[in-house]
Amino acid sequence: MELSDLFFMLDMEEPEEFEYFEQLADLIECEEDIPYELIYSVLEGAPKDTLAELTGHYFKELSDSVPRENEELIELAETITQRLQLLCEDLEDEQNLREYADDIDRFRRWYHQPDGALVDGEPCSIMDAVAEHRAERLGGRKHDYDFPGALRYELRELTLSLGRFEKIDLLDQENEGQDP
Repeated sequence: MELSDLFFMLDMEEPEEFEYFEQLADLIECEEDIPYELIYSVLEGAPKDTLAELTGHYFKELSDSVPRENEELIELAETITQRLQLLCEDLEDEQNLREYADDIDRFRRWYHQPDGALVDGEPCSIMDAVAEHRAERLGGRKHDYDFPGALRYELRELTLSLGRFEKIDLLDQENEGQDP
């Protein structure tokens, strides 16, 4: 896949046009292999505040679409969401943007692994199982779900720069409310 193919798939001509939920969903849910470099190229030029918002919405939708009896998978989805949201807080930082793009790439590979889930005992990707569950919630046929490969997702440590924290004066806070 070339960058022009990815832009065409995402219905855009330049990264600045990456502004819709469907574009992030298409990027994540595309079953074709998309090299990391292309993912990074799209995300690098995307509006950073929009990217943070889209990430929150997409992964909230994902968490809500996981069958409720799969608590470990729900917790994992929420942990992935939290990590991505923390990275989104400072996507102007090149290292955070690279980690964000890497996490999107890793998530895509995990989400598409062919043996990540079972629907009625048949192996399928986690993405396909989640899609079946969404359809079921909308009145589709009932299924049994299992996610034996889903917990193989490697969580990575997130290091935040101290520059992101605001200095507070504890002495002033302790003395508040006391008469001089």
